[in-house]
Amino acid sequence: MSTEETAFLVKSFIEEFWNAHDPAAAERYLSADFVDHDNHTSLEGRPAMQQWLAQTTATFHHQTVIEDQVTEGDRSIIRLTFKVVQRGEFRGVLSAGKAAETRGYREFRVKDGKIVEHWGFIDGNALVEQLKN
Repeated sequence: MSTEETAFLVKSFIEEFWNAHDPAAAERYLSADFVDHDNHTSLEGRPAMQQWLAQTTATFHHQTVIEDQVTEGDRSIIRLTFKVVQRGEFRGVLSAGKAAETRGYREFRVKDGKIVEHWGFIDGNALVEQLKN
């Protein structure tokens, strides 16, 4: 894939899977042997990511805003703002319907037109502090 195609694939994944809350998008964008090396968990395969999406969506109405993207070859890094409205318990904080946002980064590796690996950091502690106050 070209650098432009890799960048477009990552943007489309964010929009369709995360922002549209569409678990079926995992089939279109993630390889069968996908691995997520998240800052708190390590998830393997599409079903694990679909479950993660379901848990996140049960806890928050959420949107990922891509603030910047740098792509070279098979790697793409995005700087993001993660905007939420809480609708379920999060790290011991009961839902009061509050809005919050935090920033973070995600890195993707693409192979044969699919995302094969992901690393990410989103500051969940910043969300907790905003939701508690």
